[in-house]
Amino acid sequence: MSVNSIFKCSFCRVTEQKAKRIIAKGSKDEAAICSDCVIQCVTVLANLASISTLEERAIIESAPIQGGEITKISL
Repeated sequence: MSVNSIFKCSFCRVTEQKAKRIIAKGSKDEAAICSDCVIQCVTVLANLASISTLEERAIIESAPIQGGEITKISL
């Protein structure tokens, strides 16, 4: 494989020879991502989702009750 056809992760710059997997579409000049960066991204998004859910739950649980229903809360 020539140097000109080697894919690199657009995030951490690891080459396809050193990465477990590279996800890429098109030529080597287009965006690509390695499997390790995908795992890091999923972890960050999952953590953000759980934080958001906890914050929303806290807001809802502390909301004032009117007539047996939770009043409208801006999230």
